[in-house]
Amino acid sequence: MKRILFLLFLMALLSCNPNWGKYGGYRIEYLSGLNYYIALDKGEVITGADSEVDAAKKGIVLKYFRPSGKIDTMLVGKDGDVIRSFVDKNNISFDNKFILVDQKPFELICHTTDYDECKKALKESQIHQYWIIDKTKDYVYGPLTKDQFLNKKKDLQVPLTLKVKLLED
Repeated sequence: MKRILFLLFLMALLSCNPNWGKYGGYRIEYLSGLNYYIALDKGEVITGADSEVDAAKKGIVLKYFRPSGKIDTMLVGKDGDVIRSFVDKNNISFDNKFILVDQKPFELICHTTDYDECKKALKESQIHQYWIIDKTKDYVYGPLTKDQFLNKKKDLQVPLTLKVKLLED
């Protein structure tokens, strides 16, 4: 019952503000329970009926740069997931070029289907992953540790005014 009331409240709240969670071509989406994620908010919708060529015309190629040096290339259409799992909607910073995201990876923290237990686990968890989205290039850097995040921020010359909360060592 609590979950249904929470969902109704959240839907009513979000319907009042059509620009809630929009970050210049990306947006924060609510999936279920406590699960938020970043989705693409540009381009056309890719359907199952699209041929590979049509999908390539509609979609956006995102490159994920992993800390290991591996580069994953993905074709993502409008409404497609860019960063999955729990994203702290109160801890996103952005400007016209970058989005900085603090993520608590839901799948690493929540090992139960009980809503209250997951909520408590997410609140208490010290597990964080950080992401940098370069909107002009559609490059996604992450998931990053605190040190990797700070180094990548410096390498990319992200303005010092863009910040996310970082845990103290």
